[in-house]
Amino acid sequence: MQHELATLVGAVRRTIERHAMIHNGDRLLVAVSGGSDSAGLALVLSRLRRRLGCELLLGHVHHGLRGAESDASERAAANVAATLELPFVRTDAHIAAGGNLEARARVARYAALHDLAAASGCTRIATGHTRDDQAETFLLRLLRGAGADGLAGIRPRRDDGVVRPLLDCDRERIAAVVAARGLAVATDAMNDDPRFLRTRVRHELLPLLRDLNPRSVALAARAADAARSASAAERRWAATMLADAEGGLRLTMLRELSDELRRTLLRAWLDGLAPADVTARMVADVDRLAEAGSAGTSIVLKTGWRVERRRDRLVAMDPSRSTAVRFDTRPLDLGVPLDLPGGWRLRADFRASAEPLPADLWTAICDLDKCGALVVRTARAGERAQPLGMHGHKRLADIFAARDVPRAERSSYPVVAGGDDAGDLIWVPGVVRSVASSIDVATRRFAVLSAQRSLAGVTVAGGGTP
Repeated sequence: MQHELATLVGAVRRTIERHAMIHNGDRLLVAVSGGSDSAGLALVLSRLRRRLGCELLLGHVHHGLRGAESDASERAAANVAATLELPFVRTDAHIAAGGNLEARARVARYAALHDLAAASGCTRIATGHTRDDQAETFLLRLLRGAGADGLAGIRPRRDDGVVRPLLDCDRERIAAVVAARGLAVATDAMNDDPRFLRTRVRHELLPLLRDLNPRSVALAARAADAARSASAAERRWAATMLADAEGGLRLTMLRELSDELRRTLLRAWLDGLAPADVTARMVADVDRLAEAGSAGTSIVLKTGWRVERRRDRLVAMDPSRSTAVRFDTRPLDLGVPLDLPGGWRLRADFRASAEPLPADLWTAICDLDKCGALVVRTARAGERAQPLGMHGHKRLADIFAARDVPRAERSSYPVVAGGDDAGDLIWVPGVVRSVASSIDVATRRFAVLSAQRSLAGVTVAGGGTP
């Protein structure tokens, strides 16, 4: 059995090195549940700690879900620590009410482990997930219709410092080594509870697959590795595409992609708004909005974010900031930026000449002697304007509609005005420039108006309607 332990230690060392899980000087919190897998993890890491140059601290999370069984699991974890002469800490998990019990317990367990690691000065958290766990996770997600990202299964190393050194090792081999070393372990009845789908996969589906092919666990784990590589490649591609997504996702770009790549890009975009909360249904809803929605329509995701379809793009609106907020009339002084609700920033600057002329509707130029004092206000009921280059006036509401400004936002859009009682509409950023106070050959003093708007962390300016 000494040979079996040496083989297991060698396999774990290679996994740690291949995924750069542990570095010299790390202080490692080893999660011990009281079961065989985590006991094997503690045993193997105790043999490797000097070679790795790390410190070990064994930590147990008491869920309190199984009464006396939970207490027995804690005692088993403490006994493993005592046998291996390693320090031991414990904490309680606070499980939220409602929803899937297994999922709630997992969230509570990781939260408790992170708190324990922070309090103990640990730089990594090691968990006892095995190749069997990887195969089970792959099959579970396959049954639920997951894509490449979901089928990637259990990641060897997470961004939050969690590592899985046993991920290339079989549960049966680990249990045999633990038993041979005389480490006392406890059993968890929840692992045999048929109410949980994972239990049925473990005790019904995997044995059937092993009958068909003894290497089923290894092959499922290999498929998860392949899915993880594909998922990583997709994320790199999506990051490159999103780097050019100024002001939202352009519909023309989305239409050029295959269905699979389009959904991959949408998921990455939504992940950037609310990481870990994006579901396949959310991606499908946004996909339908891009494909069949009309300009000005929107959907509210369960994360609270609102995605709107504009004339040429999809834009995400942060739920923590209302963009439909009216404000009092404010002066727009030359050379002084004016910040407004909804992420707006406007400014007016003096210029001695008309050159260069505005390139788009995000900038405007007016005659200071005609407009008098400049102010910024919201639109007035029934307000009309004469757009530059047109004869006659148009209702501002119709201009908003033509520029794909959602109805809910129109009452909060900034309007730059001048003249008596600020009644002359000069410019609406990104929407219209008016004949009022326009320059001509007699103009001697020019005011250049500019605007920026921040939407979901992206600044939109000089590029058309946001």
